[in-house]
Amino acid sequence: MLISLFCVLLLQSAVGQEHPNALLGGSWDLVRPESDGAAVGQSLRMQTVHAVLLPSGEVLVASGSSWRNRGPIQTHPQYSDPNGAEGVFQMKNDPFKMENLEDYFQLVNNVGVYNPKKNTFYRVPHPVPMPDPKWSDHFVPSDLFCTGHLHISNGNILFVGGTQYYHPFRTGHRATYVYDWRKHVNTTWNRVDWRRMPNITSPNYPWIFSGTFFKCL
Repeated sequence: MLISLFCVLLLQSAVGQEHPNALLGGSWDLVRPESDGAAVGQSLRMQTVHAVLLPSGEVLVASGSSWRNRGPIQTHPQYSDPNGAEGVFQMKNDPFKMENLEDYFQLVNNVGVYNPKKNTFYRVPHPVPMPDPKWSDHFVPSDLFCTGHLHISNGNILFVGGTQYYHPFRTGHRATYVYDWRKHVNTTWNRVDWRRMPNITSPNYPWIFSGTFFKCL
């Protein structure tokens, strides 16, 4: 009780005396890019899941598939017991056949760069799926949704994993990519060969990731 009273008094003191406008906390505004952007006069039109501050001061944003669903979606009260959303990539549909690559890429190709100083935004290429070395008629998923990412020493961004299947499996894939922040539109995402990477078990190489990881098959 005494601790709670102390916390309340401390908050009142901080807000009322030292920081009289602390409750205002700034303001929100809708980002509508200026000229030289790919979304001039409109919102970014991206459901951003991942955002990374680049050394240039620009922000790399990516969403991947963002748990998209193919319609029609059942809703209440039209359906008394509507089916839940299942996502677009399900194992039962074998979505990674080469014949599905174009459709797959349209669903995951959601990466952009926002420049807060110039208020400009433009899309950049998403990693292109690679042929699957195990099955010649399949490709390896490259979805960045729920990936882990971090800055490496040269400022580039290492993306590890991402979404493979959705309901009921919800698994992650093993693809890893490096984004070159200096090239942007002309960048080719480099696929990482972990055999050539430093020993990540060494205490001299700490790796801290953010994101959501699913079980990999």
